[in-house]
Amino acid sequence: MARRTWQAHGALVVLSLSGCFSDQEGSSAGASASQGTTSAETSSSTSVTSSTTGEDSATEGTSEGGTSPTDPTATSTAGTTTAAPSCDLNPECEPGQVDSGAACGGGCGEEQRVCDDACGWGEWTCVADENTCGVWILAEGADEWEARPLALNGGVDLMPDDPIQAAFDVASKRLAYVLTEKEYHVLDLSSLIWIARGDRQDIFDETTEQNLEGAVSINDGLLFGQAPSSAESVYLYSDEDFWAFKFDADEGAAVFVEEGPCCDDDEDWMGPHAPDPADVRGIWFDAEGSPGWHQVLLGGCDGIADESLMKAYMGFIVVADTIRLRDYGGQCDDFLATHPYDAYEPFTRPNAPPSPAMTGASLLHDGTLMVFKAND
Repeated sequence: MARRTWQAHGALVVLSLSGCFSDQEGSSAGASASQGTTSAETSSSTSVTSSTTGEDSATEGTSEGGTSPTDPTATSTAGTTTAAPSCDLNPECEPGQVDSGAACGGGCGEEQRVCDDACGWGEWTCVADENTCGVWILAEGADEWEARPLALNGGVDLMPDDPIQAAFDVASKRLAYVLTEKEYHVLDLSSLIWIARGDRQDIFDETTEQNLEGAVSINDGLLFGQAPSSAESVYLYSDEDFWAFKFDADEGAAVFVEEGPCCDDDEDWMGPHAPDPADVRGIWFDAEGSPGWHQVLLGGCDGIADESLMKAYMGFIVVADTIRLRDYGGQCDDFLATHPYDAYEPFTRPNAPPSPAMTGASLLHDGTLMVFKAND
């Protein structure tokens, strides 16, 4: 899939924000836990359970004041009784050994547990299979990501079967529009069921046969700190151009506003934190800046106090394994921060999405971050 230059155009926003922008649960595992190896196999040469022969061994184990080689405690020269390591007494497994269990994550993952340094099994966790999972979901307040097949909770006939190019949410209707080269697919975000599909040109005729690289929607109500309105400003991007639309959530229809070349002449894309537009793989927009993922100071912007924090912002998933953050709220409107992908707070949590190179789209809806695999 070609990657394009990005521009965020603020012509539709009443605030006159102008210029380019870029856009398992645990279980018994259904299978018996691995018993690992026997203690004879895992004991070291210095283990108190090591098997030795000869007179010295017998004397060592039975001498006055001594302890049996199989005694779970031993007395040090200082007279302190200490517990023998569990690896010596009753090892369940070898450190680092992985045990696999039942399917999880809607069938796209597998429960796994890992043997710890004390030769005991850790907790079961659901590990996603990048080849079969299609959507990663981080619900608001969740400690870890949930990986699911693209089918989610149903509506298989209506889900995408071509590579995903872009996605945006419709806040007032709790819907997501997921776009492929020729089609749109509607996902109910409350039930996670696919509910509609159609030809992309029926909504976005001006982008017919364009290879999109991403999309973002800005709800007019949320932008002003109010309840979600039915009006969304939607921007679609190719590797060279942008298209701006007014999207009516009640009608499910878009009115074309303008198009133009993307970002080459935008000074906000010249700074050190601005990504190469062709490398962007997904965008999400947060009007409230509510997740605690992005404590970014605006002090570098003209006329803004050093201690001011970024609020409304856009997050960019970039193929070079970075997250770029851009202020979007009339305060600064610049790219202000770069984070390594695997060190940025949402993506450090267990079961996180795969690398940006596999990402097709992303969106943030009501505090829940979703990442769709491209499925190329």
